[in-house]
Amino acid sequence: MRSLPTRKRNSSFDFQISKVFLKERYEKKTDLSLKLKILFKKILSFIRWLTPVAIVCTVFYTLYFFAYRSNFFTIKEVLITGAYSYVNFDDVHSIASNKLVGQNILTQENKDIETLLKKNFLGIKDIDVEKKYPDKVTISLVERVPIAQIQVKADSDKYLIDEDGYVLGISDDSANALPLINYEGEIRVGNFIDFNIVPLALDIINYSKTEQLELSSMSFKGKDTTFFTNGSIETLLDFNVSVKKSMNIVSELIKKSQTEGKSIKKIDLRYDKVIVLYD
Repeated sequence: MRSLPTRKRNSSFDFQISKVFLKERYEKKTDLSLKLKILFKKILSFIRWLTPVAIVCTVFYTLYFFAYRSNFFTIKEVLITGAYSYVNFDDVHSIASNKLVGQNILTQENKDIETLLKKNFLGIKDIDVEKKYPDKVTISLVERVPIAQIQVKADSDKYLIDEDGYVLGISDDSANALPLINYEGEIRVGNFIDFNIVPLALDIINYSKTEQLELSSMSFKGKDTTFFTNGSIETLLDFNVSVKKSMNIVSELIKKSQTEGKSIKKIDLRYDKVIVLYD
């Protein structure tokens, strides 16, 4: 039986093909390995960058939660000092507590509570708000101080006013040493009197003390001002005349009259020439 012819295999050619194939596979593996290494390095680099950022974020969030979300800085008590005679302690404490208690002390502005209390209590001259961390607020008040009494008619009630002309309340016997202002306008507790006369009245009071004059009362009508010193000496002066100079003249005239043994009844300083009347 005749055998079929066989194809002779070219072993050298097959070897070359295998070699190329292996080389390509090796190169592909090498490229893949290199890419994996690069990716791994990038991941490590990102982790190194992310770690401190995560730590910082965690710290900030913890501090934020502690400061603003926990109860540690929640105001629990409001302390009031300085409310004695012309500012009601209970009312101040009530308004301040309603405003502050339960709020975060870090978010509250001192100016806000100062404005609120001054608006509601005109008897407050000055105010200082201080935070006592972590959960208390102290409010120190300075009340207005009476410098004079004021009344409309001789038989009407006398009221106390401060240096700004604020009417503090009805006067009593303990204030009899204060000078009296005879006033023609309306007087209401918690309101201010006519601002135009306040600076002049204050100057008369202050300079009478400087000259050691015993000021008892004063009144204002138009441009004329009348006040009584040392018991019954009536003095008239013009609204535009220097009070300091006028008080010095009155003081010198009284000293001179005492030296001469005379008793002055009236001093008129409204004109260029001083007019003095004796008993």
